Amino acid sequence: MLLPAAMIGGPLLGGFLTDQLNWRWVFYVNVPVGAVTLAIVGAGVRVRTERVRARVDLAGAALLTAAILALTLLSSWAGATYAWMSPQIAALALVSAAALAGFVAVERRAAEPVIPPRLFRDRNFGVAQVLTFTAGAAIIAAATYLPQYMQHVRGMSSTGSGLLLLPLMLGMMGAQLAIGRRVSNGGRYRRYPIAGGALATVGALALLLLGTGTATWAASALTLALGVGLGCLLQPALLITMNSAEPRDIGAASGTQTLLRTIGGSLGVAVLGSVFAQRAQAESGPAGIVAGLHAVAIGTAVLCAVAFAAARFVREIPLRRA
Repeated sequence: MLLPAAMIGGPLLGGFLTDQLNWRWVFYVNVPVGAVTLAIVGAGVRVRTERVRARVDLAGAALLTAAILALTLLSSWAGATYAWMSPQIAALALVSAAALAGFVAVERRAAEPVIPPRLFRDRNFGVAQVLTFTAGAAIIAAATYLPQYMQHVRGMSSTGSGLLLLPLMLGMMGAQLAIGRRVSNGGRYRRYPIAGGALATVGALALLLLGTGTATWAASALTLALGVGLGCLLQPALLITMNSAEPRDIGAASGTQTLLRTIGGSLGVAVLGSVFAQRAQAESGPAGIVAGLHAVAIGTAVLCAVAFAAARFVREIPLRRA
């Protein structure tokens, strides 16, 4: 519940801060929020469990960080700052590949791995992470580049652009809540990510209908199908992740899913951002923005199609009650 609520409130608050103050306050606002959170945790959280000493997987964490950083830079710079075949991009590709290979090797031997390899022995867990990664990339890409259209083509303010994304966010939140309630009452879950992948693909392609003359209300309404589809992907992915992990690995499973959703969002924005910039620069004015958004819509549709294909490999395993 908190994640979709934050996704709704985030664009609205960010737009308001940008309009009323400046864009830097989008980052500054995290300082007081973080301070309050730390104070609440320090004052209110009391853990009454036996203290256990565990080895921190520093090598695994360092290799994973290096791989993520190299991949993010590669996806941001390739084709924009540097040519695809340039030495810089080749070096980043080698670093990311070497870091990932090293990470896998270290995790197999670590006493307390960052991501236990045994999690991926369950097919459903692996499929759920694919759904999380692709949906995370699609969500952040849509939330990043749709406001560009709203502001530069429709002439909306930053706050108004956030409001016009409400169908996307409310559709996603409504689908997650409905699926959670339905499955908790004994319903089956396999059909939801399959339907969600298909609907999200159609919803992303529907954004190709956006043009320089599209009515504002129509542009906003077109985001609803994408939001519902993404909600139908995210909620089952969470349920499958929790159901596939042993009790000792619940924390690692949840952290892995959050990490992959974040990585998906970062890489999605970087890759689709490069495509957006290239298409937007090819034309001038609002038409360039529309061309860039159409390229992002196609890329988002591809991501959702991958999620649809992966969802068909989900096995219907009853959820644990204990």
